[in-house]
Amino acid sequence: MARKELLLLQIILVAFLAPGVQPQPLTPEERTRVDEFMREVRECSSHTGMIVSMVRGGETVFTGAYGLAVDNEGTENDIPATTSTVFPIASCSKHFTGTIIGHVLQNTNYDWDTPVHQILRDQGEDVYFIDMLRTNEMSLRDLLAHRHGIPGHDVILAANTFSREELMQRIRFLKPTSPIRNNYDYNNILYGLAAYVVEKISGKTWDQLLKEEFWDKLGMTRTSTLLLGNSTGYDGWARGHVSLLGESILGPLDMARFGGVARGAAGAGGVAITAEDWGRWMNFQMHNIQEEITHPQIIDDVRSTSQITRRLVRRGSTKPDRPWFRGNVGYGLGWGMGWYRGNPTVSHGGSLLFYTSSMGMLPYRNIGVGMAVNNPGSPSRASQFAMDILLGVEPTVNISTVCGLIQKDKEEQEADLENEDGMDEDFPGMKLMLQGIIRNLPKDELNQLKKAVKQKKTHNLFMDKHMNKLFKALADMDENPRRKVKKLRKRRQAGRPLDAYTGTFGNFAYGNVTISIYPDDPDDDFTGDLMLTYGQIELTLDRDEENPDKFDISILGLVEIFGDQVTFWGSGPDGNIDRAEIPLDPRDGPYSYARDRMFSDAPPPNTGNCPNPPVCLET
Repeated sequence: MARKELLLLQIILVAFLAPGVQPQPLTPEERTRVDEFMREVRECSSHTGMIVSMVRGGETVFTGAYGLAVDNEGTENDIPATTSTVFPIASCSKHFTGTIIGHVLQNTNYDWDTPVHQILRDQGEDVYFIDMLRTNEMSLRDLLAHRHGIPGHDVILAANTFSREELMQRIRFLKPTSPIRNNYDYNNILYGLAAYVVEKISGKTWDQLLKEEFWDKLGMTRTSTLLLGNSTGYDGWARGHVSLLGESILGPLDMARFGGVARGAAGAGGVAITAEDWGRWMNFQMHNIQEEITHPQIIDDVRSTSQITRRLVRRGSTKPDRPWFRGNVGYGLGWGMGWYRGNPTVSHGGSLLFYTSSMGMLPYRNIGVGMAVNNPGSPSRASQFAMDILLGVEPTVNISTVCGLIQKDKEEQEADLENEDGMDEDFPGMKLMLQGIIRNLPKDELNQLKKAVKQKKTHNLFMDKHMNKLFKALADMDENPRRKVKKLRKRRQAGRPLDAYTGTFGNFAYGNVTISIYPDDPDDDFTGDLMLTYGQIELTLDRDEENPDKFDISILGLVEIFGDQVTFWGSGPDGNIDRAEIPLDPRDGPYSYARDRMFSDAPPPNTGNCPNPPVCLET
């Protein structure tokens, strides 16, 4: 058979036999069913606003928007959510980064396994890790698949103090907890490094690359990033809220609080999208866009497993909770890799304080679902309903099971919520901003918040265990300021005067924290011994009565999310306080801080050369 005839036959076979290439719209009954279900989910979940996008057979078959993009206390200034409202999608952004990196690499001599140190050195820059093995071996694949052995540290992003370049210089002081390529260690900052690498190769920002190379060509006219949105004043964006009983009790959130993510780790969670554009993106990711915007192999590379991440039996499981497996067992280059009803899946969840999202695709069935809300709480259970509709099967979840989740007893719900999207908790350090947000509320708004929480007669208010603890504690807190201050003064009498601990303490990885005496105001609803300020983060320190140089660290004195205390000590013969061990990441132990330490005092990078005299690398 002639070559041209063979090629023509291949084209015909692809066009008529490949699964999902024919349009498969929803029936009117299916559209109505999905719309009614999503409307009820938003209401029972108290989401301020919600968007949904569903694709099948190469077409966007459903988009929906529900509730409010911005809740201005039920006034005429409320802004409804629409299918063109922009919602941040947090870590659902990660495969965007993997895709643009692959797109840029195709025109270079680099590949996924080229060490990032080599790539940056070719661009006239250097990056170092804490040991030479990581410096010499760490590749783009290692960064994107979370197999670098360096977990967490999102609080650095929440503090919003460093430029992208400054953050890259501090990476060498982040301590690993496991060998390279040994464990799955979720890290958003190192996704920021991956984006930084592609910026240096291309000479354009990560934000510009995505817009010019993909979104403009795909007609995704409203899709943006946290940084690009700033240039438009976030016009048309949904704002973050906390809502209970259909009423916003906290928000709208100032978008400036995400500046640290926008600058330092946009590659991990900086994309914001609309329901309409989401459908275009999913079809592009499943090779349904006819024009070749990038090589199809790049998309396949991004969704190929590079790391095993999950055990198949969850903690506490004694029997299957469904007749088929659902969840992720591996990780690609920005995607969780798993199964749903026997179908291979790529999926991811996202959470950025008051924004949550869920995205999943069944590439071989040519279907996908994207959902986002401007509240705490994953929409992944609702997206499961949508996925079943697209598969043409009766959904295993219904409005009772989705909305009834928050009515379950505490232990049962926490088991259900554990890694619901198969990913680790996303940007957990962002929650540390809540003290500053809540503490600065006007008195009437704080009382309104407490009242609303008390009215919610369930064990769990949100699909987030730390948020649950904090808001329940707010409702139950002691409302007698005089009694609180009396107890506080008794505790303060132990040990050194509190001003012995005050001042600025620095760490080469985290930068500076300021310790001050907590304001002694009887009219303040919150009390403490000391206050730790780190950029835009405030945390409360309460003295341990048995160990006066140790302090419990918490949000508002109500919720402790770290397993360690803050420990102060003196390194000199006079014993004056000039050192502190401070935990600022729930995934890692305390880091050492020194009074008035500056980054200019940092030892040189570990280049493998033995300095003379040797330098002690203190982190």
